[in-house]
Amino acid sequence: MEVKSNGISTVDSNKPVLVNSEIAFKRAQRQNQLPDMNLFTTTIQNEATIYSIDAMHAYVNIFKPKVVINTIQKNVLEDVLSRNVWTFYNKKKEREDVSPMDVIKNPNNPLFSGHMEGIILANTAYPIYLQDSNTFELMDGYHRLAQKYMNNDFNISYIVFSKTLIKKFIFMDKVNPELPVVGTFEAVIVDFFDRFCKEKKGNKSLTNSKKK
Repeated sequence: MEVKSNGISTVDSNKPVLVNSEIAFKRAQRQNQLPDMNLFTTTIQNEATIYSIDAMHAYVNIFKPKVVINTIQKNVLEDVLSRNVWTFYNKKKEREDVSPMDVIKNPNNPLFSGHMEGIILANTAYPIYLQDSNTFELMDGYHRLAQKYMNNDFNISYIVFSKTLIKKFIFMDKVNPELPVVGTFEAVIVDFFDRFCKEKKGNKSLTNSKKK
């Protein structure tokens, strides 16, 4: 089963393409949710931590970090895609864990329709985000990775976020409840500036230009 990508089919390592957020917007409308924040939830050491994928996209498009392109062995991708990183609700309305490989092997299962849609519409021109390149620990990009696998395309582009940088993408954390929860566009912009651009510890702000 070949899946067509939504968007550009190549990656310029110096200029990552913008993510098409129209899909997320329409999905949020259908679910009667405000598309202010796109939050990725993960569990680390049994503590719920929520990262902002929107902030990651913004960081990549503004600061253009290095994009690595490598050919990944098929069996390695299968191991990565076998992780139970997604959820769905069964007929009893009970939440269950599911892996991308479960969805790939059962594309017509109505319970997986949301994730299958995500795979089909994924923009594989955009790199996936890793927090560990050795274990291929993803922060974002399982739908894109699944589409590449289904198309037998094992040339994977990715960006590795450092441990220090990853912490800046945290928007909710049970361990640190004092972290701000932002929702409006204005608050998001101000918060992003404070995290990534504001002058700190004597360093010049990224927004300050040199005087001639």
